[in-house]
Amino acid sequence: MTRFALALLALVLGACPSSQRTEPTIANAQPARPAQPAPAIDERDVIVKTVLERFIADPNSMPDDGLLPDTGPIYVLAEIGEPVTHTVAPASLPNNPRPFVLKPLAELQAEADRTKATVAFIRFYELDVHDSTSANVSIGADIALPSHSNAIKMCCCSEGARWEKHDGRWTPGGVRVMSCS
Repeated sequence: MTRFALALLALVLGACPSSQRTEPTIANAQPARPAQPAPAIDERDVIVKTVLERFIADPNSMPDDGLLPDTGPIYVLAEIGEPVTHTVAPASLPNNPRPFVLKPLAELQAEADRTKATVAFIRFYELDVHDSTSANVSIGADIALPSHSNAIKMCCCSEGARWEKHDGRWTPGGVRVMSCS
């Protein structure tokens, strides 16, 4: 009879909802969220990458490329336009044996002041996408001079060109205009 009573007790306890084991709930637990799609890449960053890839293949494709140092990283000004119309995304920098490094103008100026030397960098003066197939791009090398020097900045040149998108790829097209200060 003891076996029967134990079996009956096990049956009753197993059927009782309070005797079933459940995982405790955590009050501040967040429900699982569906995976978010990757953010869309800004077309200006696609153009930046294309222009820099062109520079890697042909350094003479950019005005005043000779101002850039022969060794070490190649600085790219993070801000585009004056006033700033866009900030370059780090993902838009192509891989290169000499790495491209994004720097805001304040950091480039601080480095020139700290080293008491001119710091050269690539600058996108303008990058305006008009529609999905055309953009105006103005690029060139630029320099930051030490603040406390007597030097006068009498450079730099930029090239403005209309870029067009054909078969998913941006290429320079149309008239190019060189401007030097």
